[in-house]
Amino acid sequence: MQSSDKARLLRRVEIFKSISDSELCRIADLCDWRVFRKNETIIREGESDTSTLFLIEGEARTTVTTTKGRRVDFDPMRPGTMFGELGAIDGEPRSANIVANSKCLVASLSRSDFLEVTGLVNTVGLHLAQRMVRRQRDLTSRIMEFNELTVESRVAAELLRLLPKDASESAVTISNCPTQEEIASRTSTDRVSVGKAFVSFASAKIVARGPERATLHILNVPALRRASEPRTD
Repeated sequence: MQSSDKARLLRRVEIFKSISDSELCRIADLCDWRVFRKNETIIREGESDTSTLFLIEGEARTTVTTTKGRRVDFDPMRPGTMFGELGAIDGEPRSANIVANSKCLVASLSRSDFLEVTGLVNTVGLHLAQRMVRRQRDLTSRIMEFNELTVESRVAAELLRLLPKDASESAVTISNCPTQEEIASRTSTDRVSVGKAFVSFASAKIVARGPERATLHILNVPALRRASEPRTD
Protein backbone atom coordinates (compact mmCIF):
# COMPACT_ATOMS: atom_id res chain seq x y z
CA MET A 1 0.00 0.00 0.00
CA GLN A 2 1.35 3.44 -0.95
CA SER A 3 2.13 5.95 1.80
CA SER A 4 -0.53 8.30 0.46
CA ASP A 5 -3.15 5.53 0.54
CA LYS A 6 -2.28 4.62 4.14
CA ALA A 7 -2.37 8.30 5.10
CA ARG A 8 -5.81 8.67 3.56
CA LEU A 9 -7.07 5.78 5.66
CA LEU A 10 -5.35 7.05 8.81
CA ARG A 11 -7.05 10.42 8.48
CA ARG A 12 -10.26 8.73 9.62
CA VAL A 13 -8.81 8.85 13.14
CA GLU A 14 -9.84 12.03 14.98
CA ILE A 15 -6.36 13.01 16.24
CA PHE A 16 -4.97 12.93 12.68
CA LYS A 17 -7.66 14.94 10.90
CA SER A 18 -5.84 18.29 11.06
CA ILE A 19 -2.31 17.00 10.33
CA SER A 20 -0.61 17.96 7.06
CA ASP A 21 -0.46 15.39 4.27
CA SER A 22 3.32 15.08 4.46
CA GLU A 23 3.34 14.53 8.23
CA LEU A 24 0.50 12.03 8.02
CA CYS A 25 2.38 10.09 5.33
CA ARG A 26 5.36 9.92 7.69
CA ILE A 27 3.17 8.65 10.55
CA ALA A 28 1.43 6.14 8.27
CA ASP A 29 4.82 4.68 7.32
CA LEU A 30 5.73 4.35 11.01
CA CYS A 31 2.61 2.23 11.59
CA ASP A 32 2.36 -1.52 11.36
CA TRP A 33 -0.71 -2.53 9.35
CA ARG A 34 -2.55 -5.78 9.97
CA VAL A 35 -5.83 -7.44 9.07
CA PHE A 36 -7.70 -9.35 11.80
CA ARG A 37 -10.33 -12.00 11.10
CA LYS A 38 -13.76 -12.00 12.73
CA ASN A 39 -13.53 -13.05 16.43
CA GLU A 40 -9.73 -12.76 16.39
CA THR A 41 -8.24 -11.08 19.47
CA ILE A 42 -6.56 -7.78 18.65
CA ILE A 43 -5.48 -6.95 22.22
CA ARG A 44 -5.36 -9.45 25.05
CA GLU A 45 -5.97 -8.44 28.67
CA GLY A 46 -2.79 -8.63 30.76
CA GLU A 47 -0.36 -8.49 27.83
CA SER A 48 2.62 -6.15 28.14
CA ASP A 49 2.40 -4.73 24.61
CA THR A 50 2.31 -0.90 24.75
CA SER A 51 1.54 0.07 21.17
CA THR A 52 -1.36 2.37 20.28
CA LEU A 53 -3.82 1.04 17.72
CA PHE A 54 -6.22 2.63 15.26
CA LEU A 55 -9.26 0.83 13.88
CA ILE A 56 -9.31 1.72 10.18
CA GLU A 57 -11.94 -0.67 8.82
CA GLY A 58 -14.40 -3.07 10.44
CA GLU A 59 -15.92 -3.26 13.91
CA ALA A 60 -14.46 -4.47 17.21
CA ARG A 61 -15.64 -4.87 20.80
CA THR A 62 -14.05 -4.28 24.19
CA THR A 63 -14.45 -7.01 26.81
CA VAL A 64 -13.22 -7.22 30.39
CA THR A 65 -13.24 -10.11 32.81
CA THR A 66 -14.60 -9.34 36.26
CA THR A 67 -13.07 -10.62 39.47
CA LYS A 68 -15.68 -13.39 39.43
CA GLY A 69 -14.72 -14.47 35.93
CA ARG A 70 -17.77 -12.92 34.23
CA ARG A 71 -17.23 -11.33 30.82
CA VAL A 72 -18.58 -7.82 30.25
CA ASP A 73 -18.86 -6.40 26.72
CA PHE A 74 -18.88 -2.68 25.96
CA ASP A 75 -20.27 -0.74 22.99
CA PRO A 76 -18.68 -1.72 19.67
CA MET A 77 -15.84 0.35 18.25
CA ARG A 78 -16.24 1.85 14.78
CA PRO A 79 -13.64 2.89 12.16
CA GLY A 80 -11.59 5.86 13.35
CA THR A 81 -11.35 4.64 16.96
CA MET A 82 -8.02 4.87 18.77
CA PHE A 83 -7.34 2.32 21.51
CA GLY A 84 -4.45 1.05 23.63
CA GLU A 85 -3.19 4.57 24.33
CA LEU A 86 -3.33 4.10 28.12
CA GLY A 87 -0.58 1.49 27.96
CA ALA A 88 1.44 3.69 25.62
CA ILE A 89 1.29 6.52 28.16
CA ASP A 90 1.98 4.64 31.39
CA GLY A 91 3.60 1.41 30.15
CA GLU A 92 1.20 -0.78 32.14
CA PRO A 93 -0.23 -4.11 30.85
CA ARG A 94 -3.46 -4.21 28.85
CA SER A 95 -6.56 -3.83 31.01
CA ALA A 96 -9.11 -5.26 28.53
CA ASN A 97 -9.54 -7.50 25.52
CA ILE A 98 -10.28 -6.06 22.08
CA VAL A 99 -11.91 -8.62 19.75
CA ALA A 100 -12.81 -8.20 16.08
CA ASN A 101 -16.56 -8.31 15.42
CA SER A 102 -15.82 -8.46 11.70
CA LYS A 103 -12.80 -8.41 9.42
CA CYS A 104 -10.73 -5.45 10.68
CA LEU A 105 -7.87 -3.39 9.30
CA VAL A 106 -5.78 -2.03 12.17
CA ALA A 107 -2.79 0.31 12.18
CA SER A 108 -0.51 0.43 15.22
CA LEU A 109 2.22 2.75 16.47
CA SER A 110 4.93 1.67 18.89
CA ARG A 111 5.01 3.42 22.23
CA SER A 112 8.11 5.43 21.34
CA ASP A 113 6.64 6.56 18.01
CA PHE A 114 3.29 7.44 19.61
CA LEU A 115 4.96 9.59 22.28
CA GLU A 116 7.10 11.30 19.61
CA VAL A 117 4.13 11.94 17.32
CA THR A 118 2.03 13.37 20.17
CA GLY A 119 4.90 15.45 21.54
CA LEU A 120 4.82 13.71 24.92
CA VAL A 121 8.44 12.53 24.98
CA ASN A 122 10.05 13.57 28.29
CA THR A 123 7.70 16.50 28.78
CA VAL A 124 5.54 17.86 31.57
CA GLY A 125 2.64 16.83 29.35
CA LEU A 126 3.69 13.18 29.59
CA HIS A 127 3.74 13.31 33.39
CA LEU A 128 0.33 14.96 33.38
CA ALA A 129 -1.03 12.33 31.00
CA GLN A 130 0.39 9.54 33.16
CA ARG A 131 -1.29 11.02 36.22
CA MET A 132 -4.62 11.18 34.39
CA VAL A 133 -4.22 7.57 33.24
CA ARG A 134 -3.51 6.43 36.81
CA ARG A 135 -6.69 8.11 37.97
CA GLN A 136 -8.70 6.49 35.18
CA ARG A 137 -7.31 3.04 35.93
CA ASP A 138 -7.99 3.51 39.65
CA LEU A 139 -11.55 4.64 38.98
CA THR A 140 -12.19 1.66 36.70
CA SER A 141 -10.79 -0.69 39.34
CA ARG A 142 -13.00 0.81 42.05
CA ILE A 143 -16.11 0.50 39.88
CA MET A 144 -15.35 -3.17 39.23
CA GLU A 145 -14.77 -3.75 42.95
CA PHE A 146 -18.05 -2.07 43.90
CA ASN A 147 -19.96 -4.37 41.54
CA GLU A 148 -18.12 -7.58 42.40
CA LEU A 149 -16.75 -7.46 45.95
CA THR A 150 -18.23 -7.53 49.44
CA VAL A 151 -17.63 -4.58 51.75
CA GLU A 152 -14.95 -6.51 53.63
CA SER A 153 -13.13 -7.33 50.39
CA ARG A 154 -13.35 -3.70 49.24
CA VAL A 155 -11.88 -2.50 52.53
CA ALA A 156 -9.05 -5.04 52.17
CA ALA A 157 -8.40 -3.81 48.62
CA GLU A 158 -8.28 -0.22 49.86
CA LEU A 159 -5.76 -1.10 52.57
CA LEU A 160 -3.60 -2.82 49.96
CA ARG A 161 -3.56 0.40 47.94
CA LEU A 162 -2.05 2.17 50.94
CA LEU A 163 0.99 -0.12 51.00
CA PRO A 164 4.22 1.18 49.45
CA LYS A 165 5.23 -0.53 46.20
CA ASP A 166 8.28 -2.09 47.86
CA ALA A 167 6.33 -3.29 50.90
CA SER A 168 7.26 -6.55 52.57
CA GLU A 169 4.94 -9.51 52.04
CA SER A 170 5.01 -10.34 55.73
CA ALA A 171 4.26 -7.25 57.84
CA VAL A 172 3.93 -3.55 57.06
CA THR A 173 3.09 -0.46 59.12
CA ILE A 174 0.89 2.28 57.66
CA SER A 175 1.76 5.40 59.61
CA ASN A 176 -0.91 7.72 58.23
CA CYS A 177 -3.87 5.43 57.76
CA PRO A 178 -7.10 7.14 56.69
CA THR A 179 -9.94 7.21 59.18
CA GLN A 180 -12.77 4.70 58.94
CA GLU A 181 -15.00 7.49 57.60
CA GLU A 182 -12.48 8.19 54.82
CA ILE A 183 -12.17 4.50 53.94
CA ALA A 184 -15.95 4.23 53.91
CA SER A 185 -16.13 7.09 51.40
CA ARG A 186 -13.51 5.47 49.18
CA THR A 187 -15.23 2.08 49.23
CA SER A 188 -18.83 3.27 48.79
CA THR A 189 -20.05 2.08 52.17
CA ASP A 190 -20.52 3.44 55.73
CA ARG A 191 -18.26 3.76 58.77
CA VAL A 192 -20.06 1.02 60.69
CA SER A 193 -19.44 -1.50 57.92
CA VAL A 194 -15.78 -0.50 57.74
CA GLY A 195 -15.53 -0.91 61.50
CA LYS A 196 -16.93 -4.44 61.25
CA ALA A 197 -14.36 -5.25 58.56
CA PHE A 198 -11.54 -4.00 60.82
CA VAL A 199 -12.84 -6.13 63.70
CA SER A 200 -12.89 -9.17 61.41
CA PHE A 201 -9.33 -8.49 60.22
CA ALA A 202 -8.13 -7.96 63.78
CA SER A 203 -9.74 -11.23 64.93
CA ALA A 204 -7.96 -13.05 62.11
CA LYS A 205 -4.68 -11.35 63.12
CA ILE A 206 -4.43 -9.63 59.75
CA VAL A 207 -4.27 -6.07 61.14
CA ALA A 208 -3.67 -4.39 64.48
CA ARG A 209 -4.01 -0.77 65.56
CA GLY A 210 -0.85 0.97 66.74
CA PRO A 211 -0.53 3.14 69.86
CA GLU A 212 -1.28 6.18 67.70
CA ARG A 213 -4.73 6.35 66.17
CA ALA A 214 -3.42 6.90 62.61
CA THR A 215 -1.06 3.91 62.76
CA LEU A 216 -2.17 0.56 61.38
CA HIS A 217 -0.03 -2.58 61.38
CA ILE A 218 -0.65 -5.04 58.55
CA LEU A 219 0.44 -8.28 60.24
CA ASN A 220 -0.19 -10.63 57.33
CA VAL A 221 -0.07 -9.12 53.84
CA PRO A 222 -0.83 -12.39 51.98
CA ALA A 223 -3.93 -12.90 54.13
CA LEU A 224 -5.04 -9.34 53.38
CA ARG A 225 -4.62 -10.04 49.66
CA ARG A 226 -6.77 -13.14 50.01
CA ALA A 227 -9.40 -11.11 51.89
CA SER A 228 -9.56 -8.70 48.92
CA GLU A 229 -10.45 -11.46 46.49
CA PRO A 230 -14.05 -12.24 45.52
CA ARG A 231 -15.85 -14.99 47.37
CA THR A 232 -16.76 -18.05 45.37
CA ASP A 233 -19.68 -19.13 47.56
